[in-house]
Amino acid sequence: MPKNFINFLLLLLTLSISCQGQLRADQKQESNTSINTPMKISQKKSSVSRPVEEPDSESRVEEPHSETRQRENNKKLVITSDSMTVEKASSTIRFSGNVVATRENEVIKADTITVTLEEKKEKTSSNNDAKQDIREMTASGNVQFTSDNKKAFADHAIYRTADQTLVLTGDSPRVETDDSYITGKKIILDQLTGKITVEGDGARRVEALFNSRDTIVKP
Repeated sequence: MPKNFINFLLLLLTLSISCQGQLRADQKQESNTSINTPMKISQKKSSVSRPVEEPDSESRVEEPHSETRQRENNKKLVITSDSMTVEKASSTIRFSGNVVATRENEVIKADTITVTLEEKKEKTSSNNDAKQDIREMTASGNVQFTSDNKKAFADHAIYRTADQTLVLTGDSPRVETDDSYITGKKIILDQLTGKITVEGDGARRVEALFNSRDTIVKP
């Protein structure tokens, strides 16, 4: 084999080995670069909104109509009748015969009036018995109610001190002011607001007569 050809083969082999070594070195450097490169992580603070705590509803619960009931019981009530019966077990007082109950400018007349008492929680230091307030008054038989320029008539009536409402029922409850009137099956008088609610049914519908000079609800 010619010497020049052998030298040429040796030169090609040397170049091939050199190229492979350089390629491996480059790959190793790239691998190290990829491993050693620090990873940058963007961290954001998460804002968590806490729910607003609402006040406990039970801590704000107040006894309904307690102030109104207290004001009503502070008013002086005078009742006259032919006879009176006290029932301590049921906390009731029954007045019978030509009963007249008067409180300030309000007057209730009836055949019988039953007063229902409500026992208070607190007791006085000088008396072991708790004070009692009036919860409601029930009137029956020829009931007549008068307040200012307003008159009411019914067979039965219930007056509740808690909300100061007078409920009239019976055959034909009626409210009058001068020449005007309203009637129905059931009439509710709100003494706080002056509102009058009249209910009817199939047998008896609501009937009203208004005179322009009169005012059923006095402001």
